[in-house]
Amino acid sequence: MVKTNFQFPQSFFYEEEKCGYKISTQMKEIWAINLDLLNEFMDVCKKYDLQFWADAGTLLGCARHKGFIPWDDDIDLVMPRKDFDKFCKIAKKEFKYPYFFQTEKTDIGSLKWFAKICNSETTSMFKNFMDREFTFNQGIAIDIMPLDNIPDDKTERIAFFKQLNELQDRARKFANTTYRYVFHSDKSNKSIKVIKNVMKVFFRSILIILRIPNPYHKKISSMSQKYNHTRCKCFGTNIFKPEPESDKGCLEISDFEETVLLPFEMFELPCPKNYNNVLQNYYGTWNEYVSGGSYHSNVFYDTNNSYKKYIHNNSTGGK
Repeated sequence: MVKTNFQFPQSFFYEEEKCGYKISTQMKEIWAINLDLLNEFMDVCKKYDLQFWADAGTLLGCARHKGFIPWDDDIDLVMPRKDFDKFCKIAKKEFKYPYFFQTEKTDIGSLKWFAKICNSETTSMFKNFMDREFTFNQGIAIDIMPLDNIPDDKTERIAFFKQLNELQDRARKFANTTYRYVFHSDKSNKSIKVIKNVMKVFFRSILIILRIPNPYHKKISSMSQKYNHTRCKCFGTNIFKPEPESDKGCLEISDFEETVLLPFEMFELPCPKNYNNVLQNYYGTWNEYVSGGSYHSNVFYDTNNSYKKYIHNNSTGGK
């Protein structure tokens, strides 16, 4: 049985079939960790009067399933930028072990331009990255992203997102050559591999000891907020926009002017009143579904053991 502060009935963990998809006990345990994190997050938001909405697959789950999409395994939330910034200032003191507030500032090397609330006693690791010494927190987590304004002009908008993506690529390259991880399956000959790994460990240790975050972190954060003092029709999670030329994720601000509560498992989540428009932007004909695999199907989960168990050198990383 997974360990959570929120109490779940035993029946919650029973295998069941929904929409033609079999939901395993392990998936139910992953859901339970997510819902426990959601409960902690909502308590903090209530305490400080912070606004947030369900987003992406979680919003779709609210509107179509009254809970998780049967084949989904995470929770996505968004906040107005001013609420997100306030949340980041108070979160570190509000979340105590095993809960961990993760950004690039609190967990150097995580490459998080947004925020996560992690459960440090669990594991969520990309399978193809398990030969690398990721020292940051890799517990099961929920995602919290800020909403920032998007320019109305199409040409300007495309250039804006391309520039953001370029900055993020540079940040990843910097991380991959310094503090982010060590390859154990490096194809280089033995002596070159040793030298490369020693250099990475050296730079990583210096940067983490001195608490030096990725030099591109501030640039990305600043760039994503470039239009926040400009009157715009749309906003979005600018720090996560993999398709610069697409209008997917460019959400009408007017659709968020009113909020409604929709069921999500045993909770009710705030959602934009015009969630139909938001979901059409994300998914097109969202009421129709095709049973499929999770977006995170390449993730290794362990709901009962900390990610630290799987790090080669047992580095503590994020707490």
